[in-house]
Amino acid sequence: MSRRPNILLIMTDQHNPHIMGYAGNQWVDTPTLDQLAQSGVAFTSAYCNSPLCVPSRMSFLTGRYPHHCSAWDNQSMIDPIYPTIPSWLSQHGYMTASVGKMHFRGKDQHHGFQERPYGDLVDTPILIHQPDPPDTADGRAQSHAVGRFPFAGVSKIPESMQQDRVVTQESLAWLLDYASQENDQPWFFTAS
Repeated sequence: MSRRPNILLIMTDQHNPHIMGYAGNQWVDTPTLDQLAQSGVAFTSAYCNSPLCVPSRMSFLTGRYPHHCSAWDNQSMIDPIYPTIPSWLSQHGYMTASVGKMHFRGKDQHHGFQERPYGDLVDTPILIHQPDPPDTADGRAQSHAVGRFPFAGVSKIPESMQQDRVVTQESLAWLLDYASQENDQPWFFTAS
């Protein structure tokens, strides 16, 4: 291969691989993911190093176990002494970009990604996802508790405004814009 490959990384949380057509599910229709899996690399046995999202992402991006990069809980931050995959690729001629949630804590919201056109909604003491407060058993709304209550119910957010849709749209916009520049520089793009 004379040209370095472009790298598209799709990261999902709590995603069972068996819900995609290429993984053997006969009930779902996932033609785009099936085509990507067929023409690229699909990890069939990938596991995260932590059940918590921030330590898991820090471990993945630095290539270190959570306890080797001080990733103890969801308040942890990537120390600049630990290089990340995007920072290494940036130093070796790749354009690096990320769209979607990474839950980077602190002031550095890039950690080697040269561009982050759309990222986390907020950086607060508690990690808040897209607001859609479910009603709790006692009727109070808990915006930070999305997904943590089995009785949360159907989202009130229109599908066109849901986080997955916005991340997909923003990812496609970045990739199409970069392709239109007729740039020979390879890219590493993460959609999370």
